[in-house]
Amino acid sequence: MVTLDSLIERYGMPAFVKIDVEGFEIEVLSGLSHPVAMVSVEYLPGFANLTHQVLDRLGALGPYRFNPIVGERSDFLWPDWRPAAAVREWLATLAPDASSGDLFAKLDQ
Repeated sequence: MVTLDSLIERYGMPAFVKIDVEGFEIEVLSGLSHPVAMVSVEYLPGFANLTHQVLDRLGALGPYRFNPIVGERSDFLWPDWRPAAAVREWLATLAPDASSGDLFAKLDQ
C-alpha cells in the first residue's frame, strides 16, 4: 500500500493534495500524519457523515479553514475561508440530492 506519508517521504511535502477517491477519503487521510498547506476532497450532500469525518481528520492534523466549490463551478462558494463548524452547518442545509462538489481546506497560518 502507498500512503501519503510514504509519498511525502519519497518526493517531499506537496503544496496541494487533491483527493478524489469516491468515498474513501478517510482511508487516504489515515495515511497522512503531517498537515499539508492545501487539500481538496469531494463532498456528497447525501453522505455528509463522510465529510464530517474528513473535517475531523483534517482538524486533528492542523488548524484548517475551509471553502467549498459547488458542482463544476470554478469559484469558491464563500468570499472567506471558514472553520469546520461553518461547513457542518452549511452541509446540514443541503438536500441529500443537492449537487456535490469539492471542499478545499487550507492551513490557517
